[in-house]
Amino acid sequence: MPGRHHRGVDRTVAILEAVARAPRGLTLTDLARTLDAPVSSVQQLANGLVAVGYLTMANRRYELGPGPFALTMGHDWSSVAPMSHQLIEELARELGCAIVVGVLVGDNLMYFDEAGNDPAIEYYAKTRSRRPILRSSGGKRLLAGLPDDELQRRLRELSETHPTAEIDAFLQQLPDIRRTGLAFGDALPGILAVAAGVPGRDGRLAAALVAAGESAAMAERLEDVGAVLLDRVKNL
Repeated sequence: MPGRHHRGVDRTVAILEAVARAPRGLTLTDLARTLDAPVSSVQQLANGLVAVGYLTMANRRYELGPGPFALTMGHDWSSVAPMSHQLIEELARELGCAIVVGVLVGDNLMYFDEAGNDPAIEYYAKTRSRRPILRSSGGKRLLAGLPDDELQRRLRELSETHPTAEIDAFLQQLPDIRRTGLAFGDALPGILAVAAGVPGRDGRLAAALVAAGESAAMAERLEDVGAVLLDRVKNL
């Protein structure tokens, strides 16, 4: 059966393509004019794309978010941050645990590179599955790296879909995360993790470098493992 156009799909794609062509982003008025569509309709679609990480919004301008890149970059994410899959494999061998890389996509952390021998983590990385941002060490580390005004905006948005207790717990951890450069958490049930931030080309954190392993094996060495992650990130 041949494909057929759908107005919502066409407008969504048009928004993404228009923003991708604009190095400085586009305002809502710009988008509505480009699509020759009502501002209200374009706003709903654009805000929906922001929520899932396909667009970002700053200073009232929409820019392309990490979602499209995370779907296609595979092991080659040199355009986002200066790391290689070889380094991920070396860290996994040195530390004897799984190493995974993730980026913020909307309200979630998306894994897209992994080394080690943990089947569950490998599954999340290969399928680009999303992890709740406040329930993952990588998500918390990347949130903590945001400027205060952007962090407060993100937390207000998260408060609409996340329990207050989760946000309060993150806020209690925030000073330590920023002081040490590390965030801790449960990667998956029975798996402890520690995450360091990886700076991107613009100096802001672009990704989280996460070490994870079975709770019994990782509990007493998380801080030492975290120190190795920080050292590798520092020397990139």
